[in-house]
Amino acid sequence: MLLGYLGIFIKNDNSGFSLVELIVAISVGAIISGAIASIIVISTRMYSRETTNIAEQYEIQATLNQTVDSAENAQWIALGNTVDGIATEYVAFGKLTDLSGSLYFEGEIFTCDYDPTAPGKFNVYMNRYSGTSLNVGSESEAGGNIESTSDTIKTAQYLLGEGAMSYVVSFVEEDEHFDDSVAAKMSDGVTPAAGVFVNPLIVSICMDFKKESMTGEINKHVEDKVTFRNRIKRPVYLKDKGYFAPQQ
Repeated sequence: MLLGYLGIFIKNDNSGFSLVELIVAISVGAIISGAIASIIVISTRMYSRETTNIAEQYEIQATLNQTVDSAENAQWIALGNTVDGIATEYVAFGKLTDLSGSLYFEGEIFTCDYDPTAPGKFNVYMNRYSGTSLNVGSESEAGGNIESTSDTIKTAQYLLGEGAMSYVVSFVEEDEHFDDSVAAKMSDGVTPAAGVFVNPLIVSICMDFKKESMTGEINKHVEDKVTFRNRIKRPVYLKDKGYFAPQQ
């Protein structure tokens, strides 16, 4: 009786749930289960995208930072061609050290495995050289030897950045800073260079990376510039153009 006054009624028969009650209970359970499943799917996709986003940000920033750091310490440069405006074949930032009549490269060489026949994503590679680990012969041979070494880097898989869509390192206002119509001499004063360059040289570094997540592609772009001031004392090497000596 007291329970009745309190609004609590106890079913005294043993007839169980009716079909309508059972259908309603199942329907409510299905709706709740569907909502929970949707929340799990959405959360999983958001987590996947954020994880991919963080990984890609790290990948592209690490590649940019390493390239910029190397450029900021460079006293000598060798630069390959940029293919399809997307990928620079190789970049060498460092210095040439003369030991017992031979030159040794110290610094970093960057390259990538861009394939014009399959221009999807490609990787960026780097290797660091110090002491006498890379003999480039004479100054007139240095650029060609650096180019040969860049192929070895790709073969050895010194992976720096994965999933690049572009990796372009180029001189800013090259036409204004480089003059190939002027007879010039290399650092030895004998070997002719293709021309001269005027300081300060400025290099531009531009990169695009792409990764796939559960919600689609994530694209990122970064770029930076480095000014060399008067640190470049030796002739720089540009593939297919030859050497350019510092203007005196």
